[in-house]
Amino acid sequence: MAADVGSPSSPTAPPPPHHHRPPPPPPPRRPHDYRDVPGLFSLPAAFRASSAEGGAEAAAVREALRARSKRSYLGQLNDPHRVGLIDDPAMVRWQYARTHNVYPNFRPTAKTSLLGLLMSVVPIVGLTVFFYRDRKKTVAAIESGSADRTFKMYG
Repeated sequence: MAADVGSPSSPTAPPPPHHHRPPPPPPPRRPHDYRDVPGLFSLPAAFRASSAEGGAEAAAVREALRARSKRSYLGQLNDPHRVGLIDDPAMVRWQYARTHNVYPNFRPTAKTSLLGLLMSVVPIVGLTVFFYRDRKKTVAAIESGSADRTFKMYG
């Protein structure tokens, strides 16, 4: 049986290529901007309807808005060529409410001012007085010679 000239086991076959051409790079992407999505965050008139008139319609519109926002977010999340961070609208609203919109959730009153003073200033002053008195007592005991200095680290 004669050896096939084109087979890899043949001594006259050309060697296989040692490297392959890399795939072309993906097209450049920019971070997603929610302003590019038409009507994603525009509030329709159905939101302004009271619960008695058009409550089911408002719920359907809210559900559609929620689904559209979720679809957009999941599209960005699963994009293999994603560049930058993903802006989750719910997290943006939560951060805003947490940092910039504090007054509805916290009002400075006499009670909150007193609690703030008790939780911040009193422990610092109390620990300072405690360590000062303890150190003063220890130094007095050392100078009188009545202190147990078994594990002394200095003079």
